[in-house]
Amino acid sequence: MAPRGNNSASLTRAKTDRNDEFYTQLPDIEAELRHYRHHFAGKVVYCNCDDPRTSNFVRYFMLNFRRLGLKKLIASCKSRDGGQGTWCEYESGETAGIRPLAGDGDFRSPGSTSLLSQADIVVTNPPFSLFREYVTTLIERGKQFLILGDQNAITYKEIFRLIKDSKLWLGNDNGNTKWFRVPDDDLYDRFGSEKKTIDGIKYVSMRRVYWFTNLDIAKRHENLILTERYTLEKYPHYDNFDAIEVSKTADIPEDYNGVMGVPISFLLKHNPDQFEITGITKTWFGIASKTYPRQVQVGADGRETSVTKLNDGGAMKIATPPVNKTFYKVNGEFFTQTYPRILVRRIGATSRTGPLRRITTRPLAGDGDFRSPECLAMLDEADIVVTNPPFSLFREYVATLIERGKQFVILGNQNALKYKKIFPLIKEGKLWIGPSIRSGDREFRVPDGYLLPAAQTRIDEAGHKFARVQGVRWFTNLDFAGRHENLILTERYTPEKYPHYDNFDAIEVPKTADIPEDYEDVMGVPVSFLLKYNPEQFEILGCSETGDYPTTRKYGKKERVVDGVRMKSNTGALRAVIRTESFGAGAYFDVGYPVRGIFKRLFIRRIGATS
Repeated sequence: MAPRGNNSASLTRAKTDRNDEFYTQLPDIEAELRHYRHHFAGKVVYCNCDDPRTSNFVRYFMLNFRRLGLKKLIASCKSRDGGQGTWCEYESGETAGIRPLAGDGDFRSPGSTSLLSQADIVVTNPPFSLFREYVTTLIERGKQFLILGDQNAITYKEIFRLIKDSKLWLGNDNGNTKWFRVPDDDLYDRFGSEKKTIDGIKYVSMRRVYWFTNLDIAKRHENLILTERYTLEKYPHYDNFDAIEVSKTADIPEDYNGVMGVPISFLLKHNPDQFEITGITKTWFGIASKTYPRQVQVGADGRETSVTKLNDGGAMKIATPPVNKTFYKVNGEFFTQTYPRILVRRIGATSRTGPLRRITTRPLAGDGDFRSPECLAMLDEADIVVTNPPFSLFREYVATLIERGKQFVILGNQNALKYKKIFPLIKEGKLWIGPSIRSGDREFRVPDGYLLPAAQTRIDEAGHKFARVQGVRWFTNLDFAGRHENLILTERYTPEKYPHYDNFDAIEVPKTADIPEDYEDVMGVPVSFLLKYNPEQFEILGCSETGDYPTTRKYGKKERVVDGVRMKSNTGALRAVIRTESFGAGAYFDVGYPVRGIFKRLFIRRIGATS
């Protein structure tokens, strides 16, 4: 998953130039570390590429020191000007001051390796340009670790062998875009559109940054569900490896017992109890069944070049050259080459399910609507309902399940959170958001006659039509571990940062990450707060638009003011508003003085609210 624009090339250049100071953001650290909390009790954690004064890794462990049950936290960093490195330690509630380190603070320096010898677990974002050497240092010293690295490191000779031998694997939260703070203008300027500046601080985003670890996690032991069946036509055999080509992890056949070449992204779902890694389609691994003489590479533009690169990957023999695609000519034969493939074989390779049985369908007396007597009778037999119900009937569908006391996992649009018949269920702890879809859109197969803008649809090789739908979420009343994980609070309350609403007795918190840890009264937070809501940490009191939380002020006649231009008068109810000094850019209301409207807010209060 390479970054968009020129970010992939920018990252490669940064590694080559040894200019790779990308500072990890706290939300990304929190999202990953929550899966490892049981590993840290009684342990010494070392962040050995982290300035103790600015590192978010250090900040995370300081904030969670007691909660994780740490024995000690150590942090050190390399000097940027060639001088001495610095380090500090935190133990039993006491922080030792910043102290100079013997040497420049490089992770290979005597001072750093001495501190490393004290550590049980290393957690950091090491220099990508030295990733091989960094990992080797940790492995040689028998350390557990959770570190960030570039996705391409998977194909490094030194790293892949560790993955194959189950001495290293990928972490949990990979593949998503991560934002990194960069201190260097030159590095910032190398990135295309995926960059931003906030309060003078520069950030760049990258997609191909992965977590690497040797700490076990539950996800690593979840079986990949296999639904495809092997056919010779669908899964061609490589010409130079004794394996078949599987172009997508989701397409791994459940009834094939031999070796398969799968994408690198397979490692995101690799369960070592289900699959054995036997190799990789790289020349250095040395298991190719054939070596080709020098080839002629024909580019998509028709340009011919003499190369040897066909040997460094899985080769597929083809009868005729493809059009507008790169291919290779060897002794009058034509070949294409796949991206690097990991070679895997199923453990105990027999079909777990046996032959897939054809589903027999029978007609219903009625139309099959979920509200029909027949469907309700079948519903009464069920313990758990799992489906994608009609979004237009979501309120009624959920009401049917609740009335009949059913457990469920269903898909719905995130706008359903605002429905007057859905929000009370969330408030009362009878329904909540599922764990897997947090943002973005999702693809659904639709009938062939379904009309949508071309940009939102695609047609696959079999002629099936798919549409992308925004704002889809899982809704459930089945409990899961992530629902009971505390949100880490790092901000401190000030009246300037958290203004009070003019018409509700609560303060405005514009982002979930900005919830102040020392405020004990009611706060208005975005609806997206529900993605991280822990009912043992917060109480939901109401919503600004459902009428279940009292207003402190009602307005009579008012005027809408947009970018300083007065619009028609309005007598309807206002959502949450904040009083301002003047009418600025954007939408305001004149209620006798300027107020600015806020998007829909949930009103919450911390349970047992003490700092």
